[in-house]
Amino acid sequence: MKLLAVALSTAAIIPQISLSDPVSLVCESPKREYRVEFDADLRSVSANDTQYSVLAVEETAERTAVVGLTTDGGPTYRLYLHPYKKMEFFSDGKLFQTDNCR
Repeated sequence: MKLLAVALSTAAIIPQISLSDPVSLVCESPKREYRVEFDADLRSVSANDTQYSVLAVEETAERTAVVGLTTDGGPTYRLYLHPYKKMEFFSDGKLFQTDNCR
Protein backbone atom coordinates (compact mmCIF):
# COMPACT_ATOMS: atom_id res chain seq x y z
CA MET A 1 0.00 0.00 0.00
CA LYS A 2 2.93 2.37 0.71
CA LEU A 3 4.23 1.88 -2.83
CA LEU A 4 0.89 2.96 -4.31
CA ALA A 5 0.82 6.08 -2.11
CA VAL A 6 4.36 7.02 -3.17
CA ALA A 7 3.52 6.48 -6.84
CA LEU A 8 0.41 8.63 -6.59
CA SER A 9 2.19 11.42 -4.74
CA THR A 10 5.04 11.36 -7.27
CA ALA A 11 2.62 11.58 -10.18
CA ALA A 12 0.98 14.61 -8.63
CA ILE A 13 4.18 16.67 -8.59
CA ILE A 14 5.16 16.19 -12.24
CA PRO A 15 4.64 19.64 -13.74
CA GLN A 16 2.45 20.24 -16.75
CA ILE A 17 3.85 22.59 -19.35
CA SER A 18 2.15 25.97 -19.57
CA LEU A 19 1.30 27.01 -23.10
CA SER A 20 0.53 30.56 -21.99
CA ASP A 21 4.19 31.51 -22.50
CA PRO A 22 6.29 30.82 -25.61
CA VAL A 23 8.34 27.60 -25.37
CA SER A 24 11.94 27.49 -26.55
CA LEU A 25 13.93 24.26 -26.98
CA VAL A 26 17.24 23.16 -28.42
CA CYS A 27 16.90 20.01 -30.53
CA GLU A 28 19.64 17.86 -32.02
CA SER A 29 19.41 16.29 -35.46
CA PRO A 30 22.01 13.81 -36.71
CA LYS A 31 23.85 16.74 -38.36
CA ARG A 32 23.42 19.72 -36.01
CA GLU A 33 21.62 21.44 -33.15
CA TYR A 34 18.76 23.82 -33.89
CA ARG A 35 16.46 26.07 -31.88
CA VAL A 36 12.71 25.39 -31.87
CA GLU A 37 10.20 27.92 -30.60
CA PHE A 38 6.46 27.48 -30.13
CA ASP A 39 4.06 30.33 -29.43
CA ALA A 40 0.52 29.16 -28.65
CA ASP A 41 -0.96 32.65 -28.96
CA LEU A 42 0.44 33.07 -32.47
CA ARG A 43 0.00 29.36 -33.30
CA SER A 44 3.51 29.32 -34.71
CA VAL A 45 6.51 27.02 -34.64
CA SER A 46 9.92 28.06 -35.88
CA ALA A 47 13.05 25.99 -36.33
CA ASN A 48 15.96 28.40 -36.22
CA ASP A 49 14.38 31.19 -38.25
CA THR A 50 12.19 29.06 -40.53
CA GLN A 51 8.45 29.27 -39.81
CA TYR A 52 6.42 26.04 -39.84
CA SER A 53 2.64 25.91 -40.08
CA VAL A 54 0.65 24.55 -37.12
CA LEU A 55 -2.22 22.20 -37.92
CA ALA A 56 -3.14 21.09 -34.40
CA VAL A 57 -2.18 21.36 -30.76
CA GLU A 58 -2.83 18.15 -28.81
CA GLU A 59 -3.10 18.81 -25.09
CA THR A 60 -4.09 16.00 -22.75
CA ALA A 61 -3.14 15.06 -19.20
CA GLU A 62 -0.65 12.56 -20.65
CA ARG A 63 1.02 14.69 -23.33
CA THR A 64 1.30 18.00 -25.11
CA ALA A 65 2.24 17.99 -28.79
CA VAL A 66 2.09 20.31 -31.77
CA VAL A 67 1.54 18.94 -35.29
CA GLY A 68 2.16 20.77 -38.52
CA LEU A 69 3.92 21.07 -41.86
CA THR A 70 7.44 22.14 -42.66
CA THR A 71 8.09 24.40 -45.66
CA ASP A 72 7.96 23.86 -49.44
CA GLY A 73 6.03 20.58 -49.36
CA GLY A 74 8.47 19.11 -46.86
CA PRO A 75 7.66 16.57 -44.17
CA THR A 76 5.05 16.72 -41.44
CA TYR A 77 6.40 17.31 -37.93
CA ARG A 78 5.23 16.50 -34.42
CA LEU A 79 6.81 18.54 -31.62
CA TYR A 80 6.39 16.92 -28.20
CA LEU A 81 6.51 19.35 -25.28
CA HIS A 82 5.31 17.18 -22.36
CA PRO A 83 6.22 14.79 -20.72
CA TYR A 84 9.24 14.42 -23.01
CA LYS A 85 10.73 16.86 -25.50
CA LYS A 86 11.42 15.72 -29.02
CA MET A 87 10.73 16.56 -32.65
CA GLU A 88 9.58 13.86 -35.06
CA PHE A 89 9.44 14.13 -38.85
CA PHE A 90 7.15 12.08 -41.10
CA SER A 91 7.07 11.59 -44.86
CA ASP A 92 4.25 9.69 -46.58
CA GLY A 93 2.88 8.91 -43.10
CA LYS A 94 6.09 7.19 -41.98
CA LEU A 95 8.42 8.35 -39.23
CA PHE A 96 11.89 8.94 -40.67
CA GLN A 97 13.65 11.08 -38.04
CA THR A 98 13.42 11.71 -34.30
CA ASP A 99 15.41 14.54 -32.73
CA ASN A 100 15.72 14.78 -28.94
CA CYS A 101 15.30 18.23 -27.41
CA ARG A 102 16.09 19.95 -24.16
